[in-house]
Amino acid sequence: MNTILFSHARTALKFGLLSSIEKKNSYILVPDYICEVVPNTILLNNYKLIYYRINDDFTPDWQDLNEKINKNISAVMMVHYFGIRQNVNKFFDFAKKNKILLIEDNAHSLINWNDKNTYFDFSISSPRKNLNLFSGGSLTIDNLKYDINKLIKYPLNKKQIISTFHKKKFDKFKIFIKKNFYKRPKYEINFDEEEMITDYLIDDYSYKVLNNSNLKKIKNLKIKKFNYWNEFALKNNLKPIFSNLSDDETCPWCCPVYSNSKEETIYWYKWGWKKGIFVFSWPNLIPSLLKDNKINKRRERLICFSTN
Repeated sequence: MNTILFSHARTALKFGLLSSIEKKNSYILVPDYICEVVPNTILLNNYKLIYYRINDDFTPDWQDLNEKINKNISAVMMVHYFGIRQNVNKFFDFAKKNKILLIEDNAHSLINWNDKNTYFDFSISSPRKNLNLFSGGSLTIDNLKYDINKLIKYPLNKKQIISTFHKKKFDKFKIFIKKNFYKRPKYEINFDEEEMITDYLIDDYSYKVLNNSNLKKIKNLKIKKFNYWNEFALKNNLKPIFSNLSDDETCPWCCPVYSNSKEETIYWYKWGWKKGIFVFSWPNLIPSLLKDNKINKRRERLICFSTN
């Protein structure tokens, strides 16, 4: 398999779909708790989707998934939520049994598992979520049916380039400015849809940072932070979703926990803002999914503690 580095994971998803599924208007099974860029990318490229239910522990509702299968389904998407690995063998068997493609959404993790097992038809990831990159989304696939030489590299402006030389030096000052002169983002409110992006390759600066990063060291540090926040959650009447981590094939993007109410969730958003700690919500859902009361309640109670 080959890995191509684009500017964003949604671009990787687009070219993965166009290279793998020739029949337009075919259906793709997608989990019902997913960032809006995924369904929007699928729909904008003339595919259709059917949502399958996700449990509160972010495992699939397998009964619902099996009931959604029909002759028009071309692929199923498996999402490693927050960088925590799904039951890969079960997804693989499901796709094989139903003669459909298996798409791996590994956007939350730095670790690429395809080196050990080629169980998917194509995989996307988003290293820019875990590293200090301006761009970076990868597609791992056997046969890319597109000439990437037609694409240009993600353009950086002067402000971005200058900021790379001063970021660490002024981190504390930036936190002070942020806390005292900016308003806290309303994480409790579903944001507007992200704007459309042009198809780009990764920029040179981000490519260099990615290649020079010690991913094993970063992964171990993120696991330590994840376990710290899990223990912190237990001490503060919050509910961890996953157990403490030690798995070599896990690289957590954040530590997700549940609060007991929307009001408690907002308290922790305010606490993080005052402390200069990144505490946030996920994901930005498309409006139709927010109409589902169970999905909406999950988002109201979900709190993400950054491991970056």
